[in-house]
Amino acid sequence: MAPYPLALAGYVVVGADYAGLGVGRSADGKEEICHPYGASAAQAADVVYAVQAARAAFPVLGKQWVVVGHSQGGGVAWAVAEWMARAGEEEEAMEGYLGAIPIAPLTDCLDYEERGDRRNEIVAMYAARTAEMVYGKERTGEGFSARKEIFTEEGWRRLELELDHGVFIAVLVELLKGPGMLREGWRENETLKRFVRETKVGAREVRGPMLIVQGEEDPVIQVETTARAVEEMVRLSPGAEVKFVVFKGLGHDAVLYASQRLWLGWIGERFFGSDRRGGSGGSRGEGKEGLEKVVLGMGETPRPLNAYQREPNWVIKTVTESWEIL
Repeated sequence: MAPYPLALAGYVVVGADYAGLGVGRSADGKEEICHPYGASAAQAADVVYAVQAARAAFPVLGKQWVVVGHSQGGGVAWAVAEWMARAGEEEEAMEGYLGAIPIAPLTDCLDYEERGDRRNEIVAMYAARTAEMVYGKERTGEGFSARKEIFTEEGWRRLELELDHGVFIAVLVELLKGPGMLREGWRENETLKRFVRETKVGAREVRGPMLIVQGEEDPVIQVETTARAVEEMVRLSPGAEVKFVVFKGLGHDAVLYASQRLWLGWIGERFFGSDRRGGSGGSRGEGKEGLEKVVLGMGETPRPLNAYQREPNWVIKTVTESWEIL
């Protein structure tokens, strides 16, 4: 959805090799390599190091770069902006950084309203599993167990099916969205709340311009959650340049397509236009400071907004047969 348009537009796309994805165990097979789902700062480090690795492998690459992410990757893009606020001017990571585009970003996986669709709970379930790896007895002596404190036995059994077989997200939704998957009061678990508090984005200062995109009808990342994170981040980031665009009537994946013209244009402006930055992407106070919020879809449309499809019913796939090429 995003790498193809970016590559076709002439950009070099660097995809981070996140810890625990692809290679899930040590070389001898004895130790699991944890993928820290929800710990966006850890994955931000993966992104920054991936940029450095790409530069080392291909010295011809230009120095300027932006970070774009969707969903979990949106939280990662946001965390990169937080990383830049902590980085010193002399750090290699700062060189050429032009800004971040979080789309439908994961911010606080416990900050959502119950609305009957349990997909947002699945995000919290994955965070709980990561918290178990971080705060498990063998590491800290605290003995946190997501299996015993967050999931019911049935919920954990179904989650293990996904972990063992790597099922598609739509299958996972069906596996876990029924009643009785989670223990009573699980959202008040102190260890899980601590993990989210320490790893979420939106509660720290950022550096560099940001374009944040959100669908109003997103059942996974609720617009109210993103809005609260945006407001807190702007409060903590004097001089930040933030544009927050909300698309009415759109869900989690469709907003990535609908906003394509915006983020491609935004990237182009940073690289080639009037907003082009050099060096570390500009010091605080450059550009248009503060928060600009835009809501799209408010005007007249040929049909009522609720008549439009909120999510795509197709995916891009690799052509493997000659007859698939027109």
